[in-house]
Amino acid sequence: MPTVVQPTRRGRPARHPVEALRTRMWFHVVKMHAGLNSAYALELLFDGDMVRREQGQIQRPRKWDAYEKGIKSPAGLRGKRHAVDMAKERFPGTAAWFHHPIWQAISAAHMTMQEVDAGLLALGIEVVELLYHRPEFHDGKRLQQRHLDEPHLRCLGQHGTFDALAAAVLLVRQSDLIGSPELREWALACYSELQPQVAVLPEVAPFFPELYSAIDKACPHWVFAAPNQRLSMTMFWQAMPWYRRYQA
Repeated sequence: MPTVVQPTRRGRPARHPVEALRTRMWFHVVKMHAGLNSAYALELLFDGDMVRREQGQIQRPRKWDAYEKGIKSPAGLRGKRHAVDMAKERFPGTAAWFHHPIWQAISAAHMTMQEVDAGLLALGIEVVELLYHRPEFHDGKRLQQRHLDEPHLRCLGQHGTFDALAAAVLLVRQSDLIGSPELREWALACYSELQPQVAVLPEVAPFFPELYSAIDKACPHWVFAAPNQRLSMTMFWQAMPWYRRYQA
């Protein structure tokens, strides 16, 4: 009997698990800035005209509940309200968490050098000036990345910011593209140093276990069984000494 091949159904591509994490963290940051404690309160703030009481029951879209749970992500559909932009208007700086370069760095199967470069240049000025030559920046020209070495990455590890964490991940992705074991190990050591610092940031604290697990999977270590044989090995954050102290 011949095999019947069913046609592929059209529709939206499957969401990457990191997309849910991104949305939940962004929601958390907006809630912090607003000083509110529930999705319902945010819905009243941003979409109050869509909340109605009918026959003693509250009827509302519940889209902010979906953001809180990561079930849906804000989408920029023509003619519809974009929740990220709405929140940005009231609370500047919140959109940066949704559009942060780290999300592509830990979810993309492949990145180009241009994408890595764009991600690094989108980070805070203190990170950019550490990784790129300052004169080109001030002349308004395209920035030229410094010749990075271990001291640069140790300095990055002392920044203790979410941007520094993203930079370490992006540099791991850069090491994929240029085939540099040295850059990879320096960047992964920087990531390890940043873990306890970033874990206690108010914006990140509820989510760092998921975030670090996603980074660990996206950024394995390289192990050389022989000069011509390279293996990938994932080292999970739960085994780090700082986390054992964190649990104590």
